[in-house]
Amino acid sequence: MRCDVLIVGGGPAGSSAAHACAAAGLDTVLVERKSEIGVPVSCSGAIGSYLIPLLPFKVPKELLTWKIESLDFYADHLAIRRSGGPWTSYAIDRTAFDLWLSRRAVDAGARLLLNTGLVDLDIGRDHMATKAVVDREGQREEIEFKVLIGADGTDSTVLERLGERDSSARVGRAVVYEYSGVNLTAPHSDQLYFGDFSPGGYAHVFPLSEDRANVGVGTIVESADINECFRMFLEIPAVREQLKGAVKVREKSGRVPFGHLSDRIQYGNVLLAGDAASQNIKPLVEGFLPAVICGDIAGKTAAAHLRKEAPLERYERNIALKLGPVFRESDRIIGLLERISDAPSDAGHLLIAGLCSNLLSADDVEELGGGGREAVERRFREWSKSRLKQGFLGLYEGAAIAYLHLRGWANSKIYKL
Repeated sequence: MRCDVLIVGGGPAGSSAAHACAAAGLDTVLVERKSEIGVPVSCSGAIGSYLIPLLPFKVPKELLTWKIESLDFYADHLAIRRSGGPWTSYAIDRTAFDLWLSRRAVDAGARLLLNTGLVDLDIGRDHMATKAVVDREGQREEIEFKVLIGADGTDSTVLERLGERDSSARVGRAVVYEYSGVNLTAPHSDQLYFGDFSPGGYAHVFPLSEDRANVGVGTIVESADINECFRMFLEIPAVREQLKGAVKVREKSGRVPFGHLSDRIQYGNVLLAGDAASQNIKPLVEGFLPAVICGDIAGKTAAAHLRKEAPLERYERNIALKLGPVFRESDRIIGLLERISDAPSDAGHLLIAGLCSNLLSADDVEELGGGGREAVERRFREWSKSRLKQGFLGLYEGAAIAYLHLRGWANSKIYKL
């Protein structure tokens, strides 16, 4: 089999890349090792409203299943609510959304091959790949291509075959279950909890409806017993009360890249997108919409290259033109969270809560990191009591989102992203 572009991985990044390539008239093949798109789900199902205007399409209303109006942050006896701006989001049916993305790619002309996993790559000098060996329903087949897009997740086979995976990169782990029959205290608020039960991370109760929620805990600490962390979280009185009489519906546990899995996201004629490229936004590790946006850019970059309009080396620049401000801040936070996680202190989970709620900037965490618990709690109390500080932070966040949207729109027009 031959094609212009081979895309490995049928998740949000892969399907978005496939649509962009096929819509540009390229012979596009999308391979997915699973037998069904979007199954099993390993995602909390949350998408930030502030990223929706950056998408290359209008989201069908039926895919946005529940509105989240605020985030509640709990750390010990402290409770903070953030609402409006970047703190609004939607719950989505992840399986339905993934299916919609893949059908969109197929409708544009991409060929989708299920039950087809990448086995090996023929790679020459300077990471120039020419042929893939895949296992298609138990049979080995070869696919020749001009450009390869690796969108095959945290445990990317493409990245492994390139020999460029950083084995020291930190990977987050999460245990998540969907519950039905929950008695939510605030059905339109995402609840985030910080403490010893979530070392280097956070736990959450994320509403899916009036009486359904995803409940989970995540950590970047390798030595942590994630299942024990989840058990401890369920023992918190506020959580236990909301889950009284509730029933587990299905598991949504998974792994997500926290550090960078490789030094670059473009090698020779290979582009990496989505989790394979660590394209999520810290500290909350939001990955679904960034994967869609970056997958689309990968596909458009491949199309421009094959039309001889621009080199593939423009890919990293193109990503920066669209999501540069959030990815730069995200990269800075990686190191901070890793240091907090590796050097536990009585203020550690408060610092993480401050970063996640944006009450503490990266500079604040650097300043307060050695100051102990009292200094961090004082900063939280000062913010809670000051309407001026709350208003100023809200205005700043609103301006940052407006800048991100304007910048993304302008660059999309200028650079055809």
